[in-house]
Amino acid sequence: MAVLSRRGRPVDWRPVGVNALETNALKVVRSADNRSVIAGPGAGKTELLAQRAAYLLQTGFAPAPRRILAISFKRDAATNLAARVRQRCHRNHAERFDSMTFDAFAKGLIDRFGQALPERWRPRPDYEIMFPGGRDCREFLSRQVGAPPASIGTHADIEAISAKAFERRHLVGSLQALADIDRQALAGVVIDNRQGAKPTAIEQCVSHKVHAPYLVDGRCVPLRLPQTSRLVSPRPMMA
Repeated sequence: MAVLSRRGRPVDWRPVGVNALETNALKVVRSADNRSVIAGPGAGKTELLAQRAAYLLQTGFAPAPRRILAISFKRDAATNLAARVRQRCHRNHAERFDSMTFDAFAKGLIDRFGQALPERWRPRPDYEIMFPGGRDCREFLSRQVGAPPASIGTHADIEAISAKAFERRHLVGSLQALADIDRQALAGVVIDNRQGAKPTAIEQCVSHKVHAPYLVDGRCVPLRLPQTSRLVSPRPMMA
């Protein structure tokens, strides 16, 4: 298919590589706010994300040197989405689209910025990725922090905290600090959270609008994301 390198007007943009998009899908592709797309396997979510990326890149909503980050849970999903964007966009546009898994994205952060971590958490240059069990985690925590403070409880109390409770009380409460991080290099983020995994509170929180309330330690706390943030053009979209 022929793709153009020049930027077009949003009003003139048409889906690339397909005859047409369903009406609601086209609204999502052209949207300027949060959208959560829920559909079963084979419904066309990946194609919708590819069209969304093409729209942002080809109409100037994601101008150079800004990039778009797409995150999936599975490698084949990330590879498939990247291939579709390359087919639908000129290489000058497609080269600013990064599609990877959560694991690859996290490892990239460690490889690039690991030396900025406190020494006790800093990985060695020859670090290895492991899949520790419960015993490994307990031994690691015992070596690093010793006995927990009385205000927190015992090791057994900590181990009794469920993953969901830890996420709600501690991780989500840290989003305000993350909101202050400079995101000028990214014009967009799309999250494919239906590739074999359930959405977590973090993903649900990302899909909320600016100033959306969220429960932190049982209290309703507004997430004060700055209006100038460029998580997505201008806000994130999930599918």
